[in-house]
Amino acid sequence: MQAPLSFFLFELMTLALVGVCLIHCIRQKRLPKMSLGLELLAFILYGLSFESIAVGLGFYDYGPFALRVGHAPLAIGIGWGVIGFAAMGFSDSLNMPQWSKPFLDALFALLIDLGMDAVAIRDRYPIDGELVGMWNWPIALNEGWFGVPYANFMAWFLVVFIMSAALRAGRYAHNWFGNTWLVWTYPFAAFAVSLSVFLFLMLTFFDAFGLTILLPLLALALWVSGSSIRGRQYRLSWRKDSYVFLIPLAFHLYFLGLMLLRKLYLGSSGILWVSLIVFALHETVLLVAARKGAGLARKRGELELEN
Repeated sequence: MQAPLSFFLFELMTLALVGVCLIHCIRQKRLPKMSLGLELLAFILYGLSFESIAVGLGFYDYGPFALRVGHAPLAIGIGWGVIGFAAMGFSDSLNMPQWSKPFLDALFALLIDLGMDAVAIRDRYPIDGELVGMWNWPIALNEGWFGVPYANFMAWFLVVFIMSAALRAGRYAHNWFGNTWLVWTYPFAAFAVSLSVFLFLMLTFFDAFGLTILLPLLALALWVSGSSIRGRQYRLSWRKDSYVFLIPLAFHLYFLGLMLLRKLYLGSSGILWVSLIVFALHETVLLVAARKGAGLARKRGELELEN
């Protein structure tokens, strides 16, 4: 079956966003261009790999997207890649300890999913006598989080946390040893380690991925992120880090607009409020960080002029 228009537009959006990320890789100066581009590629491969395995094992399934790799739509792997890339870009702009950044990265990604998942499963079209959404969980729409198992959010947190930690460990190894070959290899080593660790956790503990584990983990992540950021300097720039703003904005606006246009909130008005709240919260955090980054940049410019 041909992909519905909303599915096709989602695919186009992810392709456009990966282009934005690649442009940033070329222009940025904080990290080696090659390693940053390979990190993006490794994150995309990571997303495609575990998604394809999870679908093959029957945890959930996807609707008729146009482009697929294995069991998973290409757009989903790209979505994981660009969201993880933006999350790490945001935490990289903050002067906080490296060990605490994966916690913030996971929270950044989770805020996007809270406004996305419940909408995507309601964007349904009749296929072979069944109503099929962008992706489909084997529970009713009035169960879990508006039809999404709580295990999904636990998985989102772990996916980004593990890959972020592995990539940052690779960066550390590259800086420590100073070997050029590590630039080419550490992103793929991070991919292999992260995929192995996540699949082990998913296959062993997936049934336990509920609120009893998720809520304490989120509380820990909020505490670590908040205490690590407090009193720190910000380097987030509207111009240099535009992708950090654009990627969450694109996902939030796409699914919020889809929900309003197709009236997918009918019968579950809470979805609309949740989407609006996480959208406002996400953008507020980014705007505050950008304003502080701009203020720091002005102070540095003034000091340079005085000297």
